[in-house]
Amino acid sequence: MNAVASDRCALMKATCSRHEAAAQDVSDYLIRSVAFQREHQRQLEAFFRGRRIAEKLAYGRLPLKRAAVISGGPSNGTGSCDACSGPLYPRQLVMEVPTPQRTFVYLHADCFLLWDDVRRRVQGLTAF
Repeated sequence: MNAVASDRCALMKATCSRHEAAAQDVSDYLIRSVAFQREHQRQLEAFFRGRRIAEKLAYGRLPLKRAAVISGGPSNGTGSCDACSGPLYPRQLVMEVPTPQRTFVYLHADCFLLWDDVRRRVQGLTAF
């Protein structure tokens, strides 16, 4: 009887090991999947934010030319970003971009980088 019990115990351990390995594989897959989804979501948000910025450039709501001097600093917590319309939270880095009309547009630091990139591409298209 001991031999039968030992065989069953060994079989159960082998089965548990396979199930643990499969569970670990599934866990690893899910972690990679979540990371992929987050990265894909970030890329989609940047794409659509870029489209919104391009539209605002086309309608003149954002300046097409970049001023020589642009200042940045922490937000006072009021207002919204002129590129994405999101709130400007306190202590968040905000860029103050002068316009030809002697006013300013306020952009999140990420939106500023995206605005600068989209603005250059739009200027490159209109140069021809």
